[in-house]
Amino acid sequence: IIDVETARLNLLLAEDEIRWNLDLDIGYDLNTSNRIDRRTDVRAGLTLSQEFGPQQLERKEDVNRTRIDLKKAENDLEEQRESLEIEIKNRLRDIRDNFRQVELARRARELSAQQLENEREKLRLGVGEARLIDVLNFEDRLVEAENTELNAIIDYLNELTRLEQTLGITLEQWNIQIESR
Repeated sequence: IIDVETARLNLLLAEDEIRWNLDLDIGYDLNTSNRIDRRTDVRAGLTLSQEFGPQQLERKEDVNRTRIDLKKAENDLEEQRESLEIEIKNRLRDIRDNFRQVELARRARELSAQQLENEREKLRLGVGEARLIDVLNFEDRLVEAENTELNAIIDYLNELTRLEQTLGITLEQWNIQIESR
């Protein structure tokens, strides 16, 4: 945005250089050489001028060059806005995907806990082919499911942080104030 504003100001300056100059000349003369005859001479005039030649052509080229610079700055700004919009959409999509992963991992952990509880109950009641090794295997699966859930939560929170970073609101989210001196 600053580049666009700078380019606009540069264009105004360049256009000003090729305009006609209008000068106001004022002269005032008080003749006091003679005590009897005091004369005051006041003159005013307008001067309209324009330079012609190679310098004027260079100035016109400067105007065209600054117009091109302004257009480039506007195009760059539009490109950056579109890029930011795409990046934000991607971040939001990634957040939704990671949230689904958290939900799936939570559900998998709950099912693993339920399987472990069922296997422990079978072993306690002596039902079927329940063995202690099976209970230990289900405990391992539960630990793996818990780790998977934790990793999914970490990925989700990291993606939220990336979105905050992209939006430039990280300091606001954490209520951090930067003091300038």
